[in-house]
Amino acid sequence: MLRVTCFLLLSLVSSIALSQTPAAKRPLKHADYEIWNTATAMTLSPDGKWLAYNRLPGEGDGAVIVKSLTGPTEYVIPRGGRTGGATAERPEGEPSAVPAASAAPVGSLAGSPQFTPDGKKVLFPVMPTKAEQERAKADKKEARTVLAVMNLATGQIGERLVKLKAYSVVEKTNFLLLHEEPKTTDVTGVGAVIGGFGFIPRPGAITPTTPSAGTTPNATPGGRNRQRPGGGTPNPATTPPPSTTPRLPIGTNLTVRNLADSKEHTFTDVLDYQVTRDGKTLLLTKVSRDAADNGLFAVELGSSSLKPVLTGKGKYTRQVWDAKQSRLAFFFEEPAPEAKPEDKKPTPRPKVYSWDRSSKAPAVELLNAATPGLKAGTMIVERGGLRFTDDGLKLVLATAKIPEEKKDAPTTPPAQATPTNEKVDLDLWHWKDDQIQPMQKIRGDNERTRTHSAAYFFDTKQFRQLSDENITVGVPDFGDWSTASNDKPYRHLIGYGATLADHSLVNVRTGETKPLLKAHEGIVAASPKGNYRVLFDGKDWVSYAVPSRTKANLTAKMPVKFFNETFDMPMKPSSYGFADWTPDEKFLLVSDRFDIWKVAPDGSSCENLTKIGREQNVRFDIARFPNPDEEPDRGVDLSKPLLLNATNLVTKDSGFYWLEPGGKPKLLLMAGRDYGRPVKARHADTLLFTSSTFADYPDYYATDSTFHDVRRVTDINPRKKEFVWGKSELVAYKSLDGTELSGILVKPENFDPTKKYPMIVYIYERLTDNLHQFRLPSAGTSINPTFYASNGYLVFMPDIAYTVGSPGQSALKCVLPAIQAVVDKGCVNEQAIGIQGHSWGGYQIAYLVTQTNRFKAAASGAPVSDMVSAYGGIRWGTGLPREFQYERTQSRIGATLWQAPMKFIENSPIFMADRVQTPLMILHNDQDDAVPWYQGIEYYLALRRLGKECYLFNYNGELHGLRKKATQRDYTLRMQQFFDHHLKGAPAPEWMAKGIPFSERDKEKEQWKDLFKPSR
Repeated sequence: MLRVTCFLLLSLVSSIALSQTPAAKRPLKHADYEIWNTATAMTLSPDGKWLAYNRLPGEGDGAVIVKSLTGPTEYVIPRGGRTGGATAERPEGEPSAVPAASAAPVGSLAGSPQFTPDGKKVLFPVMPTKAEQERAKADKKEARTVLAVMNLATGQIGERLVKLKAYSVVEKTNFLLLHEEPKTTDVTGVGAVIGGFGFIPRPGAITPTTPSAGTTPNATPGGRNRQRPGGGTPNPATTPPPSTTPRLPIGTNLTVRNLADSKEHTFTDVLDYQVTRDGKTLLLTKVSRDAADNGLFAVELGSSSLKPVLTGKGKYTRQVWDAKQSRLAFFFEEPAPEAKPEDKKPTPRPKVYSWDRSSKAPAVELLNAATPGLKAGTMIVERGGLRFTDDGLKLVLATAKIPEEKKDAPTTPPAQATPTNEKVDLDLWHWKDDQIQPMQKIRGDNERTRTHSAAYFFDTKQFRQLSDENITVGVPDFGDWSTASNDKPYRHLIGYGATLADHSLVNVRTGETKPLLKAHEGIVAASPKGNYRVLFDGKDWVSYAVPSRTKANLTAKMPVKFFNETFDMPMKPSSYGFADWTPDEKFLLVSDRFDIWKVAPDGSSCENLTKIGREQNVRFDIARFPNPDEEPDRGVDLSKPLLLNATNLVTKDSGFYWLEPGGKPKLLLMAGRDYGRPVKARHADTLLFTSSTFADYPDYYATDSTFHDVRRVTDINPRKKEFVWGKSELVAYKSLDGTELSGILVKPENFDPTKKYPMIVYIYERLTDNLHQFRLPSAGTSINPTFYASNGYLVFMPDIAYTVGSPGQSALKCVLPAIQAVVDKGCVNEQAIGIQGHSWGGYQIAYLVTQTNRFKAAASGAPVSDMVSAYGGIRWGTGLPREFQYERTQSRIGATLWQAPMKFIENSPIFMADRVQTPLMILHNDQDDAVPWYQGIEYYLALRRLGKECYLFNYNGELHGLRKKATQRDYTLRMQQFFDHHLKGAPAPEWMAKGIPFSERDKEKEQWKDLFKPSR
């Protein structure tokens, strides 16, 4: 069904609304979590006149929205809801504040809408609604996604194309490409395939592809293996052993339609395709039942004459073009011979080919298994991909160790298999291991598939392997000098020391090396053309000329600091962002806390480009518009005007400035809001960006480069007006050490200054940068400020500044005066203050309740209660030892256990558990992959023995944070019940009064299910 909203209809609706009394807003309930929409695949038309996107709710059907940006017209086309990642297992997240134009592959049937170049039509995939799926199921049919072609002038859908795998609008040459989905029976054992072996596609399955300029789409259809005709299990006595030769999907029809005259031509047996960036040449991979027709072909769009690039049966993959789109490179792998299960599987040995686009000759072979320079025991591998350097002189590829050839697993266990009770399972933790055993286990697959860089030089036809197990060498886009890094001498430090490496300059052609840095921590970045290396040493920016290695400190004599001045961990501080370059490499751009500086790479000059940032407490950053059709980004052109993002570090207001060459920043827009990154229409001065506050969803706004007329163009969550929301403000305070700080206070939308409210404090580290962040109501691991404000709470999120060696006391010295600053406003019920936090926040809460009785209830998620035992623990998700957290990062002790044992004890809540008088909820799951869950058990057992009110929640199988929707909902509900009881005087639920016996735990949860049924 199509709905057209026009001016007269809007006027009528507005008149009716004005004559009615608005319905009273109500507080949010747990049943409201799934009613909220998100916008995906946000797409601007090239002429900037139209906007198209998907509007998807948490559950149920969504819609495709096509909206005019020059008038009131809006088309709403019903479509099915979320698929794939939107499962009950995914963690709830916040809406992105950035336009989601890249949220899905452009052109795939699961991707973004596409406008025709003339601006008259838009194409978009429409998934079947729930009702359509149910009807199809009843009729024993399959509900399919269709490609809709809409006339923008009338809103009529003129075509509904089915059975498509992918589509693409080629704007520069005005063509439409329509690629049919494969059929179940379209398989071959001898053809070519892109993207992998052994898949037999299921009809109707949609695999995203990316047939955009200069890239190779992954066109391997997904799906399940087909059942044997007639079903059942094969009889091994009568069924011959299957061949191990892969069964491969064959190609399907690719129709090329000229959008100017609607003429079409169809190419058969196309498995994969891509279009050059100039929109003129179409590259096809063909896979036919007749292997003689297989190959890689090029055709000029508008023509039907195929030009062979390389033909014959085999596997063609990873097609890439150079920057000028004049030379193509790809892998070719000959099919393996027929093999029996008992035979060893041969290791694939792909060859590399190159093809000149202007040539009439076929592709030439560049590399194979016998290429000179390929080290013994190694091979060229397809999984590392191919890439041309920007100078077009080098082709970057990867090598790896030749794996041991394996046989298929036997269908029956060997007669002499070792009995289970005689098998020895042993992990030896050796003191000289580079990595401890858990790290080796987790990283094992990565190590087995690890690749090493190599390069082919077109001018000399030379091949060189560059990296190996210890040394990593990049391939420079210009010139021959690269940087080699070797971390081998320092790998044993992983888990407690700095991440160090030795760096050298290396000539990728000759192998000549020049030592540059020893035991360096951090990134060594190359300038765009490779003439300099730049690094940040924790205090200043430093450059090295290449290949002379002449060193220059670029910022030591400047009057401002370039390291993060609020960084308070016991390690080298970070810089304010990364360095950028001008295209000619005459200057690099670096930032202090406020301004952007232009610095000569030899240190001879510097200039403050933005000039006014420090005096106005505004931080500037360069805003860039993504443009997929441009050449690779080579830097910031200072001869052109620049759009700047701006943030006031005191008020947290944000906006945009315009910087003309040689001038001062000119204010365009600044307000108490968060603004997303602008996206520009390809051929018009139309910008699209999001704008949000705590109370305003990040809807999209349109304007031009002057920002004079800013118009809201979406209403993604109209139901928000039905509910009581919250509003945020900053509260300033000083820590007990005298540090000036601030916090976010969230009040109910209907806040009454004469009332006193219960308040929940949420802590982590510094949170005030999120002042204007919109938060959809959702269940999760921590409190949702929107939900609690809607239900009559104040929510306070204070910043915390730390002193190394005293993380617990630092939290105490910041949180208590922060609370007092809010209390002094006269709106807080001091007998009803709670606190909640998770992970690092959970630790601080576990500590705070041993030091103060300010809180009437506390919820601590995944806390460290004993730094002594936690110091010697493992982060099981990564396999890393936990020492680094205390010595160098977040836990901020700044020393080893044996150097400062009392610091570990003084900051450990477990040693002061007898002081706790605050009722405490502890969340610690038995599969926590960051904090060992025995930390929660230790604290619980101590409090339980001491007769303190405490509750330990262990959601079986859950990780550090709750992932399953069901457990998120359960914990969110119980946390609200806990706080409502202690802070609002609500009756205690039975689980608080009596506990939940293990034998009744499944039955106990049934009573809460109806609370989460979505409201309508």
